[in-house]
Amino acid sequence: MMMCHKIGGGWVITLPDSFKAEYVESDKMYQLTDEQNGVTVRLAPMSARKENGELIPKEGLGKAYAHSLDSLGGRASVKEAEHDIGNGFLSMSFEYTQFVKGELNFFISCGIYCDGAILSTSISGTVREDCEKVLEYIKEVVRE
Repeated sequence: MMMCHKIGGGWVITLPDSFKAEYVESDKMYQLTDEQNGVTVRLAPMSARKENGELIPKEGLGKAYAHSLDSLGGRASVKEAEHDIGNGFLSMSFEYTQFVKGELNFFISCGIYCDGAILSTSISGTVREDCEKVLEYIKEVVRE
């Protein structure tokens, strides 16, 4: 079965009901963990507007999003992709690997842009195929 999760900023994502959701107040993000395969999804809705209310152009968002990933240490490789995922959204994704507690983890970070809003998404797990499967669900995100 599938379950809809309402994320701040009007974002809605549908994932299998094996995902358990919680809001992590200290990080200001939503965390969904699949109890079957250990994949974790972290979602942080953000504004894509300047202080004066003007929209930030999507070209600038990609650079800013990539720069935010530079703070992550221990990346063995990075693969960048940009693609339209439908529903008027643009996604900028970065794949990388990193050792966590001595175990190699696979990460997909994805910034989903819609006029006036960004949904910063991080998918992580020890099995690449499990993370890629979850990315397909992320691509179906909608905004109310």
